[in-house]
Amino acid sequence: MRVNLGCTAAAVASLSLACVHADRGGGSAEGAQSAAELFHHRARWKDYGGAALLLVPERRAAFEEARRHLGDARDLSIAEYQLEEISLGPDRRTARVVSHVSWHRLPSITQHDDVVVTELEWSEGSWLIARQSGGPFGDELSGGAK
Repeated sequence: MRVNLGCTAAAVASLSLACVHADRGGGSAEGAQSAAELFHHRARWKDYGGAALLLVPERRAAFEEARRHLGDARDLSIAEYQLEEISLGPDRRTARVVSHVSWHRLPSITQHDDVVVTELEWSEGSWLIARQSGGPFGDELSGGAK
């Protein structure tokens, strides 16, 4: 299943974490979209602890440590993000969200405009981010062991 997304950041601000949850048989495309959108929203506003809660548990500590080590509370700026498409796995237990993220990290003033691919897994009734490539968090969230 593939859905084109045209959501704005303002629309997601009104979403609650409850939107991330769905039935126990597998998640919905809307739920995966909400989880990815909420992660981007929290990261944009430097709520890294809140963003970490949307990751699979085994990635949370490394994510938060990287934010501290890189000084992201001070140095990372995410100018904008736009979700572009979502693909739901046939078993509804995996999803892939493609986004466009504009960001920079001081001391560089170069703005990066990246395609970010977020892979989500359905776990215990909610969507959690398992991997992410591209963007400011690609190093600690891409592939490899969880």
